[in-house]
Parts: sequence; C-alpha cells; structure tokens
Amino acid sequence: NNELDNYQNLIRFSAPIGTLLLLYPSCWSILLTSQGIPLQTIMLFGLGSFFMRSAGVIVNDLYDQDFDNKVKRTKSRPIADKSLSNKKAIIYLGANLTCALGILLTLNHPTILLGIMSLSLVFVYPLLKRVTYWPQAFLGLCMNYGMLMGCTQVTKYPRNTNNILECQEPQLSIYPSETFSFIKNNVMSFDINEAFSSLQYIDGKVVLPLFLAGISWTIFYDTIYAHQDKVDDEKLGLKSTALLFEDKTKPILLGLSFMTTINLALAGYFSLEAQFPYFIGLLLGQLHLLWQIKKVDFSNPYSCRDKFISNKYFALTILLSIIASKLVITYNSSNNEKIDKTDINNND
Repeated sequence: NNELDNYQNLIRFSAPIGTLLLLYPSCWSILLTSQGIPLQTIMLFGLGSFFMRSAGVIVNDLYDQDFDNKVKRTKSRPIADKSLSNKKAIIYLGANLTCALGILLTLNHPTILLGIMSLSLVFVYPLLKRVTYWPQAFLGLCMNYGMLMGCTQVTKYPRNTNNILECQEPQLSIYPSETFSFIKNNVMSFDINEAFSSLQYIDGKVVLPLFLAGISWTIFYDTIYAHQDKVDDEKLGLKSTALLFEDKTKPILLGLSFMTTINLALAGYFSLEAQFPYFIGLLLGQLHLLWQIKKVDFSNPYSCRDKFISNKYFALTILLSIIASKLVITYNSSNNEKIDKTDINNND
C-alpha cells in the first residue's frame, strides 16, 4: 500500500487540477471545430490528458528533485524524499507514455503527427525555469497543444485524403483484438507527407485566437501558482513570471485576463455565429478572472493555491457555454427545417 501511495503521490492522483487544465482547452477546440458533440473523441482526449499530465509531472520531479527537497511545499514528493527511486519513476514514466501512445494511435493521422511532435515539450518545459523568467509562456504551449490536436481530429478533410478518411473516427471496441487490429491498420497506412499537408485544413480563424487565449490564460493562472514558491525560487536561482512581475503582477494579470476573453470571443464568433449563451459564459468567465485578481493574496501561499485551483471553474464555464450555444444552433436548425417543410407542403 505504501508503494502504491508513492506512485499515486508521484502523479498527483489526489489533485486532478492539472489534468483538468490540460483537458478543458482541448474540449473547447473539439466542440468549436466539430459538428455536434463527439463524446468518444472527448473521452479519448480525457484519458490522454491524464496520462500525459502524469508523464509531465514525473519528468518535472526527476529534473527538480535536488530543488524540491529544499522547498517546504515539495520536499515530501516521492522522488525528492527518496521514497521512490529514479529507476522506478522512469519505468512508471515509460508506462504512462506507452498508455498515451496507445490512445494517440487510435486517432487520425494529422493528430498522430502533432502528438508525436508534442513529446519534446514534456521534456523541455521543466528545464526552462533555470534559464528564463518566462517558463509560464512555454507551459502555455504545453497545456494548450491539445487544442491543435482536437481540431485536427474533428476536421472534415477533402475526399482525396483517403488514408485520413479511413481513420477519421476512432474505431474502438470492447474487444481488445479489434482495437489492436484498428491501431495496426492505422499505423500501417500512416503517410507523413499526407499528414503534414492535411494541416492546411485546420480552421485557423477559430483555432489561432483560441490558442492565444489558452496561452494568456495559462500565464495568468500559473503566475498565481508561482507566487507560492517565489521566496524559495529566488534563493535557489530559479525564475518565473511571479519574480519577473513582482508588484506589477495584478495589473499584468488584468491585461492577461482581457487578452484571454477577447481571443475566446473571436474564436466563438467565427465558430458559433455569435450565439448568446457563449457570450454570457465569457462574461461570467471574465468576472471570475477579475475575482481572482481582487482576492488573491500573493503573500499567502494558500490563497495562491486556492485561486489557481479555481481556474477549473473558469474553464468549465466556457465549456458549458459552448455546449449551450451548440444546442441553440441545433434547435434553430431543427426549427428552420420544420418551417422549410411546412412551406414546401403549403406550396404543394
């Protein structure tokens, strides 16, 4: 049981906020760039987010063990306090990456390509706090990369991209042999040139502002998070936006909050045709970000942690507003079809 606890503590199993902050932006992208609500795709991205977040924190703890054992908040982490060996942690890292790869290979070819390209981000990010005051910006790339993958997974490609069409929807089964057969065929038919060329079909006017919104939001919440450790970080020679912004943090967070909301508004405008529920959600989301700025006490680590965790409510608000807007679109479309049929019958 003690060994199991170590593995659970290593991946922050009891603190799923990291998985949620990784998953929600992907869900925004999936829903904003798809027809309907593709539940199977969302489920796969949920599993993928769990395994990739787990892999990310293991890499982080392996790199930072000599720093973590000097910081009160992190010195009880399993690698830092030597309750779990580096060898076991690396094996567990391999297991999580293998599971993530298995999920990735059920997706279409452009998404597989982007997923493979993202692997370097996991290993580079933890090193950046040693060399730049902007590790939070790079974290923004990591945490929101799933937006790009979500978009490529649900994009409808032209008919000449046959391999992509064949694996557009994951063909999963309760029978492992059928799922393995699908993965094998998916891998065997992979064409890297076709996968690269298909990226041109990404809906840039939706995904670009969405991606920028995700990055500014990540800098927002991770700057709040970084204020927990700013005293220890400064002693250890580590860098962060919390140390860079210092007493200007709140005005900068205010700017980041508006950048986030404005870019989300642009993405929704181009995707959802300015549906009312989405913009109500954006208003509520912006008010939540303003509440965080007003209430956070940067001298109190517990206050910083609480406000950081509260960002799951911001993300959920945006997600629910997207779903509500899509339901409005579906309802209006259904009504229009009924009106058209009535007109045709009257003409007959």
